[in-house]
Amino acid sequence: MRAVVFRGPRHIKVEEVAKPQPSVKEVLVEFRAGSICGTDLHFYKGEWTGVRVGQIIGHDACGVRVDTGERVAMVPTMYCGSCYFCLQGLPHLCESRKTMGFSADGFFADFIAIPTENLVPIPTNVSEEEAAILEPVALAIHTLNFLQPRLRDWVTIIGQGPIGLLMAQIARLKGCRVIAIDLCDYRLKLSEKYGADVCINAREEDPVKRVKEITVRGSDVVIEAAGTRRTVEQTPFLVRSAGKVALIGESEGYLNLGNVGEALFFSGYLSPVDYPLALDLLSKGLVDVRGLITHRFKLTDFERAIQTADNIKEKPVKVVVLTCRKIRKSRFTEGTQRNTETMNHAPKPTKTTKQKLNTTSCTLFVQKRLDLKTVTETKVFQRRSQDQCVTAKIKKPMNPKMEAFITNAAPIVAHHKRK
Repeated sequence: MRAVVFRGPRHIKVEEVAKPQPSVKEVLVEFRAGSICGTDLHFYKGEWTGVRVGQIIGHDACGVRVDTGERVAMVPTMYCGSCYFCLQGLPHLCESRKTMGFSADGFFADFIAIPTENLVPIPTNVSEEEAAILEPVALAIHTLNFLQPRLRDWVTIIGQGPIGLLMAQIARLKGCRVIAIDLCDYRLKLSEKYGADVCINAREEDPVKRVKEITVRGSDVVIEAAGTRRTVEQTPFLVRSAGKVALIGESEGYLNLGNVGEALFFSGYLSPVDYPLALDLLSKGLVDVRGLITHRFKLTDFERAIQTADNIKEKPVKVVVLTCRKIRKSRFTEGTQRNTETMNHAPKPTKTTKQKLNTTSCTLFVQKRLDLKTVTETKVFQRRSQDQCVTAKIKKPMNPKMEAFITNAAPIVAHHKRK
């Protein structure tokens, strides 16, 4: 199979590797879509270590289970479930934690062997491209839940890449006022689109002075999402006394706390607990990730994809990589669509048909799957090509249990004929 392999700084290649063999607790997932994260760029540019040479990268992706055909989002954090932190409901701090794409092979490959507890079903109204940008949504939820800002608090977000833009969306959902800081006008325009109250271009004005003018005392909450030492060192000058600072993009740097007075600083990790809520917010349209996508590439063209993500002239926000094969809809999605289509086209039952249900022969159209274990006197015929309904003929005489089943099943349309 093909996989994206790290061979060193600015040396990431698509190679042929052995197809993984899942263990008893794992399943095989076929890759569908993934997205390049800022962490992948740090590895690519040699700014961060932690990924070994020869390792498959990628930690934000979705795919289809080979065994069931179900569409799933993949959670990269693997945890034991029995250590102190896992038992405290903090699996992201597991004492034997491994993260796929960091300390273990990642998701940018044709097939991935992954534990079943690391899979989250994708709702039918969420596209595979959207499910490929789930990690920053979950991270934003985890960060804001930890910070616990109050209604109308000022939240200053340094860096308006995908993580910063999603932090802004989650902060707005919590009723906060948002100050967005970045160096690029095209990203600040997206910040404004997603509800930022104030947008500051740090190239054109002093962000510390501007934030103090807006908030008087300093920002109630500051989130560093740019991933540089300089922005980390800027945070103490932006936060008010007794405020809170989250170091998400970078956690290294000199913190001058002389004028802070009292403040809470913390670095955040991705938690698998927040993935279901992240998918739910996407499904309900409360968070937008589709608007972040600026470039799309095939998995085999990954080298050009990451070069584009690293080129500011291309104005990248989120770069998505897709499977080389035609993206097929899962059986789960197709089944749902078929049932909905059947429901829309099925005629409504009439009084006449209800009165004649216990005649010699009838044909039933039921949206839900017919449970053949409870129907002993049935013959199932092939499904009709148009409406995909289950068809069954019931022989005479009809027993009371079968009659009750027909009466209570909904929705039902019965067409009858006498011999």
